[in-house]
Amino acid sequence: MEYRFIAASIALLITYSLIVLRGVSRRFDVPAWVAMLIGASIMIGTGVVTPSEALSSINLNVIIFLFSLFTIASALEVSGFLSYVAYRLVSSSRKMYNLIGKVFLSSAVLSMVISNDGLAASFTPMIIESGKAANNIDVKPLLYALAYGVTIGSVMMPIGNPQNLLIAIESGIPRPFVSFIKYLAIPTLINLAVTYALMLVLFRRSAMDDLEVKSLSITLSDPALSNLALIMLILIVAVLVASDLVGLNLNAALVALIGQLSCMH
Repeated sequence: MEYRFIAASIALLITYSLIVLRGVSRRFDVPAWVAMLIGASIMIGTGVVTPSEALSSINLNVIIFLFSLFTIASALEVSGFLSYVAYRLVSSSRKMYNLIGKVFLSSAVLSMVISNDGLAASFTPMIIESGKAANNIDVKPLLYALAYGVTIGSVMMPIGNPQNLLIAIESGIPRPFVSFIKYLAIPTLINLAVTYALMLVLFRRSAMDDLEVKSLSITLSDPALSNLALIMLILIVAVLVASDLVGLNLNAALVALIGQLSCMH
């Protein structure tokens, strides 16, 4: 027991050290997934867990569901939808505090129905790129707004992040959508309000800055794909919520997979 504890502790230390050092030292610039793979390999190689135990801990429903939402998020990205949204957020704002609020709220709302990881990965480069359309804009507050938005907003729905999905699937909660909204809607809204106020304090030096936005022609590169991805996303959420309300208990992974496959045609 002591050996397994020591081995597991070493694996944890190595994994998180590689993740932390990723942005600090080029020598240890290891992708996060590689660091996690190294940690998992140490766990198996030292006998802390057996290969069969490691495989049995993987929930395919969660993997399929997340893969499907990541695909839809990628479709929104490559179709130009996220770039269009990001530019519209910038171009419609005249003060920095307005733009911070819009990025914060939009990312929070989107993360309720798109996995927060997928949204953060797809939306970050769009925010940075669109920020260049405004003169002398500091994108740091916008990235904070995005990070806080996807983190807080994803709490309210069972499909907002992998942890919620695991809870919804493994715990056997009846009607997870109803349960999550019932108990987490108010805390989520309170957190959104408090966090926005804290961001205005944190970035008070730039919050009142005026924004001068360049006039750019930002259009959807693939309107058909954008519309299809949006429709599939809305249908996935609508079907899951409806099945929850009437007690059908449809497999969320299967519903998301069907929607994802539709976007690939």
